[in-house]
Amino acid sequence: TAFFRWGLKRKLQEKGFKEISIRPFDFLHPKIPGKLIPIIKFLESHAESLPIISEIAGSLYIQAKR
Repeated sequence: TAFFRWGLKRKLQEKGFKEISIRPFDFLHPKIPGKLIPIIKFLESHAESLPIISEIAGSLYIQAKR
C-alpha cells in the first residue's frame, strides 16, 4: 500500500507524537534490471530533493517523539 507523509503526520499528531519528521527516500524498485541500478542511484540522489517528485519515493524515514 502507498503511504503519504502528510496523512501519517496527521495520524501521529492525533496519537500525541511531537517533533514529527517524515522524509521520503528510495526510488530503487526491486524489478529494476541490474544494469540500470547505477543510473537509477544517480537519478535518485537528485529526485529525493525535488518537492513533488520525492513524494513518490518507495520508503519513508519516520522520526517522532512521544
